[in-house]
Amino acid sequence: MANIYMDNYTGAFITKPKVAYPKGQYNSRLHVLHDTKTFTATVFAAAVPMIMGKIPAGAIVRDVILDSADVGAATTVDVGWLVNADEVADPNGFISALDNSGQAALGKMTDTAGMPGQDKKFTAETEVVITPSADTTAFTGDITCTVIYSVV
Repeated sequence: MANIYMDNYTGAFITKPKVAYPKGQYNSRLHVLHDTKTFTATVFAAAVPMIMGKIPAGAIVRDVILDSADVGAATTVDVGWLVNADEVADPNGFISALDNSGQAALGKMTDTAGMPGQDKKFTAETEVVITPSADTTAFTGDITCTVIYSVV
């Protein structure tokens, strides 16, 4: 049975003359943006999205991880990005509808196929945003978000 090769591998190791891997897709550094917000008997309001941080121009997002406390309400949490010079906003482009009502939840972008932010290259500096689908009840706990990306 013949081997099946991915496109970049074929170009670099099978095809003659060689075709180099595209910049940022081979031997590139991964960068991590990580932050935590601690809530103490606080309502997380849907009308006030939480800015997590900024990824630089040229970032290709590889994964996003959200670790959320039980928010104690019938709500879900999204992770996405705000509008920038080149992109339209997509508030749930990384993680959509993580159910953390009634229990703590851990979600990864790569657990869901077809997320718009998966391997997306941002051409301008972009703010990552976390938004609940509805106002939470007052809760105590942490919401932690990690964005893993490379830069080309």
